[in-house]
Amino acid sequence: MSFDSSEIADLLMMLVLGPIILEAIRRTAPGLVRPATVCVGLIATGYAATVIEGVALPEFFNLVEHASYAMAPLAFLWLLKVSGHLVNPRKAGAR
Repeated sequence: MSFDSSEIADLLMMLVLGPIILEAIRRTAPGLVRPATVCVGLIATGYAATVIEGVALPEFFNLVEHASYAMAPLAFLWLLKVSGHLVNPRKAGAR
């Protein structure tokens, strides 16, 4: 069983700063709250998996960690597209 203090600090920072970031997005761009929440959640999951992998099932939680980090930007872009915030310039009339 091993804990790396920097990994725990990263997780704690994410748990503190994540809601602050989401609140700032809610105030400035309310339509982006849902994609941002998914993205922040996936990143927080990655940080939590990093800490847990030192305690149990290291291979599984390493996979969860890296999958979470890989999925966060993809999910964000997909949700932007689905919500209509990601506009195709060709369809918008730009050349």
